[in-house]
Amino acid sequence: FRGGLNGTSGNYDYFAEIAGSVSTLDGKIFPANEVYDSFAVVSTSGFDGIPVRYENQIVGVTDEDGYLLEPWATAYYTAKYEIDPLTLPANAAFSTTEQFASIHAGYGYLLEFPIELQIALSMTVVDENHLVLPLGTFGRSET
Repeated sequence: FRGGLNGTSGNYDYFAEIAGSVSTLDGKIFPANEVYDSFAVVSTSGFDGIPVRYENQIVGVTDEDGYLLEPWATAYYTAKYEIDPLTLPANAAFSTTEQFASIHAGYGYLLEFPIELQIALSMTVVDENHLVLPLGTFGRSET
């Protein structure tokens, strides 16, 4: 934002200027200084604080909703986007940490990195004498 006034002796001119851009994708609004060519939005399934890289350079971390706007994507260039999973919980499951995208000039693209929390179970199956059953044993529960 910029504003002010010019003049003397009660004869003033006022001016105001607003510069920047507003992008929207996946139902979320992203204000930015400027979107040049194209833009990408990275989504980490609601996980916040996840570092995001564009062409091997960290460009920020996802917000409280799991999104990050990358406003300087080069149109028609196949760029690499990555997330750093080291800040995810130990029980987080994800299929990929990098994607490539080529975005049309003047457009935006949503890069979704699906992440789910898993519940792990470790158990030992024993018989009525409390002896561990070998792997592959067939059984039936009567409870």
